[in-house]
Amino acid sequence: MLMMRLGRSAMAVLALEAALLCRPASAAQKFHYIGRATAAALQGAPSGDVGAGGKDAKGNVIEDKTCDARDTTCFDESATAGVIPGLVLTGTARTVGGAQTATGAPNPGFPRTESTAQASLLMLDGGLSIAVAPTRAIADSFTGELTAVGGPVLVDIGGNQMTVPAGEGIVIPGQGTLFAAKITKFVKNGLSQIEIDGAIFDPDPTGPAAAFGPIILGKAVAGVEIPFVEGGGGGGGCSLVRSGESRAGFEPTAVLGLLLLIRLRRRRVG
Repeated sequence: MLMMRLGRSAMAVLALEAALLCRPASAAQKFHYIGRATAAALQGAPSGDVGAGGKDAKGNVIEDKTCDARDTTCFDESATAGVIPGLVLTGTARTVGGAQTATGAPNPGFPRTESTAQASLLMLDGGLSIAVAPTRAIADSFTGELTAVGGPVLVDIGGNQMTVPAGEGIVIPGQGTLFAAKITKFVKNGLSQIEIDGAIFDPDPTGPAAAFGPIILGKAVAGVEIPFVEGGGGGGGCSLVRSGESRAGFEPTAVLGLLLLIRLRRRRVG
């Protein structure tokens, strides 16, 4: 009977400790998303460029957005590539983010961003065409991973086709240098992100594409952050109280209380 009382007392203190350490994720919690997709960029000027936050008053793309933890869809932005003089350019870009799974099902408490871009171009002068498969940058808090997917690049020069595998590069005589599916992970403003360039073409300074400068086809960026919650949370879960909050002194007090209670009970048993 005494041991039962001891067990009940210990459970009561542990419940108090859990109440102090763990609190429900509320609707006030926010997720910070990073998402950007660009179909093509020539001479630093993007075409078919979208960001998670849309555009500002000057037309500049905003790549970040903050939403409520329960929002299944925080943003869904898309665009198509425009006309470039001297080129036949096609391409699409889309970036989607929210507390959802890879299939779009609601997943409260776990933000996810996926940016996708693809493009192809044909240079009217020189007969060079470059096409990239859809490139994807994904930041998923549920899996805890930053991933990027990029397929091979198809190159056609005067009817002669070649395929450049992801992660490899070639020199095209008289045209320039092409690199396929370059992936970069980096930290910006304290937030981990992943970026993929489906194809990077650096024209020969004396070649027919020199006027276009460096060309990037299929660029995608993704990142997620949970600034107000530690260890995930949301959707009825709980999160740890952040360090430095006013209740920080209660945690060790509760633990010491539990140890003292157990010691006193053991003495009585003895």
